[in-house]
Amino acid sequence: MTESFEWDEAFAVDHGEIDREHRRLFELANEVLSIDDPVRESARLCAAVKALYQYMASHFESEEQLMRRVGFAYLEAHVESHKRIMRKMNGLLTSQSDLADFASRLKAAMSDWVVKHIDEEDKQLAAYIPPVMSFRS
Repeated sequence: MTESFEWDEAFAVDHGEIDREHRRLFELANEVLSIDDPVRESARLCAAVKALYQYMASHFESEEQLMRRVGFAYLEAHVESHKRIMRKMNGLLTSQSDLADFASRLKAAMSDWVVKHIDEEDKQLAAYIPPVMSFRS
């Protein structure tokens, strides 16, 4: 696998912690994508996928807590989107495919999960986050 995901400030939802977590998701996704030979590097692939999976679950929980605090109008739909992503990830992890096929399918799925979800769904959250108050004199 060769392509990578590039963070762009256009993905920012204007919340420091969530944006840091999104950047970390890009890093973890890129770690998976950096594996050139999934068969030869199966241990590395397994570790990278496990780290990505665990971080996704943790991030989704963190994001949902923020959405509850700010009264995000699309919370239920967004939680369902997170559940759908995790179900797809679980399905991918439990599928009966060889490592090369798995890596290829994971790459396609991550493009949808990591980039599209952040850009199209998480960006809606920015309107609900209050601006940081300035205390300049």
